[in-house]
Amino acid sequence: MDGRTKEIKMNRSLLPLLLCLAACQTGGNKNGPPPSPDLAVLYRSQLTVDAKNLQAGEWVRYAVWTEANAPLQSVTFSVVHKSDKGIWIENRVPGRGAVGTWIIKSHYSLAGDLLGQWIGQPGDSAPQQLYPDKNRKPIQQEASTDVTVRTTRETITVAGHRYNATKITTTHGETAITNWCAKGIPFSARARGRSQGGVVKRTFGGFRMELAAHGTDAREELPLP
Repeated sequence: MDGRTKEIKMNRSLLPLLLCLAACQTGGNKNGPPPSPDLAVLYRSQLTVDAKNLQAGEWVRYAVWTEANAPLQSVTFSVVHKSDKGIWIENRVPGRGAVGTWIIKSHYSLAGDLLGQWIGQPGDSAPQQLYPDKNRKPIQQEASTDVTVRTTRETITVAGHRYNATKITTTHGETAITNWCAKGIPFSARARGRSQGGVVKRTFGGFRMELAAHGTDAREELPLP
């Protein structure tokens, strides 16, 4: 996967979740929509999944703001298992309206194709399976040609840490996402055919995301039955 397509590809794995939540939130519940993840945070915070190079135990946590004066929220990505059959990633996100916490658990092949996806709250004994669906073909990483990328070098300070970063601005139509990436951070992005390191900062319109912590001792929060 190259930098020209990563921002488009990385959100394809959200399709089962977005379809499910859209159906739930328009179901005519007289008491209002049921609890669910904050979709604005979920969509804008997604990272590249380079299944071959990620290692079991790696995790990253980010501080996120949906707009300039919005309350601080947090998202985490964790590699909870890896084998020759693929990789399992848990994405911890805040609930809509800052109510509760949700885990989206995804199983990818080492080629990066989505094989399975579940959602639940931490420790949930019966998470909801979102994918696969027998009526759908496996979701595969597909390239988009209508994407441009610009890369520059920039030194930035995030949460008191100084990084010699690669600034990657990805534009698709009128949408522009800027990532600052640094070596040694998990979930590395690629641009110009090379790994640029993991994201330490992102801006996406009024959305802002900054690295808060990372490590190699990830623990599973949503065991499957």
